[in-house]
Amino acid sequence: MSKRTEKIPVSEKLDEVIAESMEELKRERRRQRFRTFAGMAAGLLVCAGCLGLAADRLLPDGEPAGVTGQGTEGDASVDGVQTLLVKEEPAEENRTGRENCLYMQESEGVSVMAANVHHNGYTLYMTVTVRSEEPFPAEFRADLSGGLCRIGIESQGIADLQDARASGNELEAEPEYMDGSFLDDRTFLGTVRVPLGADGVIGDDFVYDWSICSFFAGEGKERAAFDGEWEFRIAAPADTGHTEVQEINGTSPSGEGIGCVIKTADDIFVQILLPEGAAEDEYTAVMCDASGAPLNRTGAYCRTENRDISTVYIFLYRRAEYEAAAEDYLAEERRGNSAAEWMQSLKECALYSTEVHFDSEYLSVFQAAWGGRK
Repeated sequence: MSKRTEKIPVSEKLDEVIAESMEELKRERRRQRFRTFAGMAAGLLVCAGCLGLAADRLLPDGEPAGVTGQGTEGDASVDGVQTLLVKEEPAEENRTGRENCLYMQESEGVSVMAANVHHNGYTLYMTVTVRSEEPFPAEFRADLSGGLCRIGIESQGIADLQDARASGNELEAEPEYMDGSFLDDRTFLGTVRVPLGADGVIGDDFVYDWSICSFFAGEGKERAAFDGEWEFRIAAPADTGHTEVQEINGTSPSGEGIGCVIKTADDIFVQILLPEGAAEDEYTAVMCDASGAPLNRTGAYCRTENRDISTVYIFLYRRAEYEAAAEDYLAEERRGNSAAEWMQSLKECALYSTEVHFDSEYLSVFQAAWGGRK
């Protein structure tokens, strides 16, 4: 396997990476406080919008009626949801389980398109494009350099598990945001991750009903949003080809620990084990790459993005205690300490820690400097 060393996006200083991780945790905590009120408001909007909707149906395995099968020359309305075939269907023996359909809805001058939809039993993934007729407000497009940024989503989602191996027929699951980048001042392209639970029992295709009522950026007084009604009924095929699960099932004497580690081609997710009565949103799993540098976070997920994951170190913390530890590390007298020192301090104070190993085609910046992985 080739060991690529170019374009490794690790900050020059470890403290910059830690500071970014802290900011992400603080944003998560603010979203948790806001979620209860926002969820009630979103629910009222969704209920009102759904009263006039006709029943939708799952797209067939073949081409939707009216689609030509060549590029985007044809289009069709399937029970009120416009779909496009984005490329020719592959031969049956080459199918990956993912449908080549583009789902599109327009409201208040903003078009939302979802494609590349699939799930691995743990997370539903979608590539989503948001295109506005008018330029986005400055609060949304603060970064037009192509760098990674985030747009919040207020929505309600239901996974219809009528054919899945899971108890019950419906699972409430909705994303909190999409992370990606602005292609221009009117177009945002990003990835949406919808957690489905960490048990991985959803092994079959299902239908995902997704009702979006708002996109927003910023928090508190700096929050800016635009509202609309974007209603989707999406076929979500199972695709586990790029998913690796490592079972840990280890806990501390007090009952906190790690159940399993789920790795995809783009991110890593950790199942947290807690004693009865503990609130999961009060805990966080911190992950570091083989060099000891923290992996960049996307909510509960950590992005692997060209990092050396031959060894991934995992530390379970109470959220508040981790923030205090990171602030202590970032104190002026300790800034610039090595990744090894940072990781050792994490291990000493963690409720539970472990490490896992994966195949990695990338070297860390430290290994690249010393001529390879030892």
